[in-house]
Amino acid sequence: MKLILIAPSGGGKGSLADLIVKDYGIPTISTGDIFRRNIKERTPLGLKAEKYVKTGAWVPDDLTIDLILDRVQYGDCKKGFILDGFPRTLNQAKALAGKVKIDAVIELDITDELVINRLAGRWMCKNCTYIWNSRYPGFKKDACGKCTGPLYQRDDDKEEFIARRLAQYREANKCILDFYRKKGLLFSVKIQPEFMPEDTYKIVREFFAKKGLK
Repeated sequence: MKLILIAPSGGGKGSLADLIVKDYGIPTISTGDIFRRNIKERTPLGLKAEKYVKTGAWVPDDLTIDLILDRVQYGDCKKGFILDGFPRTLNQAKALAGKVKIDAVIELDITDELVINRLAGRWMCKNCTYIWNSRYPGFKKDACGKCTGPLYQRDDDKEEFIARRLAQYREANKCILDFYRKKGLLFSVKIQPEFMPEDTYKIVREFFAKKGLK
């Protein structure tokens, strides 16, 4: 099962991916992780990417595509994978479509107001970088539930920063969503204020069953 997840930061993409990974045994692949791994291992592609990452520049589409195509050849992708944060441009989406058969694109359709409300309660672990939310049952502000590390709130989780990121996200993803919609691959889940990750996952699993995805 080869999936793409599309949602703004705070949309619940990471939590949904964790649940899919647990049940289906496929990895989540993010461009950020790929860049860091290749740079750390000093691979030829990593050395090329490092020049851009170090200066904060956008890694070119062709190099990003090469890194993605290399990653999906790893053994852990034999049963499929989840692409998180990719594609970010229409050119990337078109290039990927020419190389890899994607089974479904899951969009988490969430309002700006709900995203802002969610991110206002977001906390990150300084040790493992796992993101928690104060609205989740069992949340404890004093320690990470995974590694017991200290939690903190990022400066960019303030409303003005969130609103700016959302505007950029909406503009950048409009043509990508249209591209996958025309291909019949897009499945949108309307996120309700009361939804927990399990509620979203239930809807997604029903979609998987209907489409015969395994």
